[in-house]
Amino acid sequence: MKQKWTLKRVIQFCCLCGAGLMYYVPYGFSIYYDTFIEAFGVSNAQLGAIQSAYTMVSMFTYFFGGLVADKFSARKLLVFSYVGTAALTFWFGMFPAYAVALLIMGLMGFINTVTFYSAMMKGVRIFAGEGNEGMGMGWQEAFRCLVASGASILAMFLFSQSADDITGLRNVIWLFAAAILAIGILSFIFLERDVVTQDADHNLMNNLRICFKDVNIWLISLIVACLYMSNVAIRFMTPFATSIFGITVLMGAVLGNFREYMRPFGAFAAGSLSTRVGITKAMFIFSAIFCVLNYGLAFMPQSKSLVYVIFIMAAVGWIVLGAMRGLYFAPIGEANISMAITGTAVGIIATIGYIPDAVMPMVYGKIIDSFPPERAYPIIFTIAGTSILLGLVLMLVFMKRNKKSTAALMEKKRREATGS
Repeated sequence: MKQKWTLKRVIQFCCLCGAGLMYYVPYGFSIYYDTFIEAFGVSNAQLGAIQSAYTMVSMFTYFFGGLVADKFSARKLLVFSYVGTAALTFWFGMFPAYAVALLIMGLMGFINTVTFYSAMMKGVRIFAGEGNEGMGMGWQEAFRCLVASGASILAMFLFSQSADDITGLRNVIWLFAAAILAIGILSFIFLERDVVTQDADHNLMNNLRICFKDVNIWLISLIVACLYMSNVAIRFMTPFATSIFGITVLMGAVLGNFREYMRPFGAFAAGSLSTRVGITKAMFIFSAIFCVLNYGLAFMPQSKSLVYVIFIMAAVGWIVLGAMRGLYFAPIGEANISMAITGTAVGIIATIGYIPDAVMPMVYGKIIDSFPPERAYPIIFTIAGTSILLGLVLMLVFMKRNKKSTAALMEKKRREATGS
């Protein structure tokens, strides 16, 4: 079912890209670090605890978010999440006491996973239509990155124009609160009123039983986990470049910011390629490139004359990472997973697939502490490359298992494209 891009559908799509705004404040501590310390009157450890309150709650609630997404309307959950997060963000911008700040961040973590994340992914699947998950999720990832980048630039301008840093930080936080609230209102008006399946075959326990018995869901979960290990590794590109190739801290910041501007290109490319060759095959292609890139970083000569190569590889790496992220959950279409259990499936995949995000920073940090830089970083990138290699093997297994359903989806798309 190929649908025209009417104004209504453009607004609907924008509503599904609100994650770029939802996650800015919880993950924005590093951008305005010293000002956060001053505004809240807390120590470095306490500021870390405030951020951890968000991440810890998020990490343990992805699974429950999947169950909620199949129990309630995606539209209602998204509206609640946007409005609730806007209210909490506004409250946070009042710079309350430390204990209250912990509570606010914990509540944000709860909303952003239990009522938002799986519902957002299900909403994208509803919007794109079954079989078009690659295009829908790839483009959604690209646009949410663009939204985040644009909002970040506007926030920095607003911060710079404020009378003092604390006022500037409050203005930035309240800017995001207002933007999130606006998206919540637009979601209430424009998102389709999806109907939740309420028959006996799709109750909570039955949905869990179906998902846990589905080998495809376990395969996708493990694939995402393998790829996410490399996602964590590429975050070390800046210290790798500064410690091994001698670039300045400023140039290291430029290198790190490649992420925000390169990822959308990859996500767009992934969404488009998936419609031509298939979702998992597109993921395989980009993952294979990323595998080669990681091994290249691990074994390249550590000569300062090759510093320009690092910038090229970083740019390519962020583009490919954007492509992979855009397709993390898209294979559920090729696995023929019912729309009625999409939320539960996403919750399980996210819970297992995102484990490296909690574990690998500590592992990689321990490696850096235990070895000199010229040995530590090659070890990190070798681990990342090997994890992708395992993911590629799992993708081959997945593609073999779902060969018929994938072929049927590709034939359906061909007929839609030709109008036959």
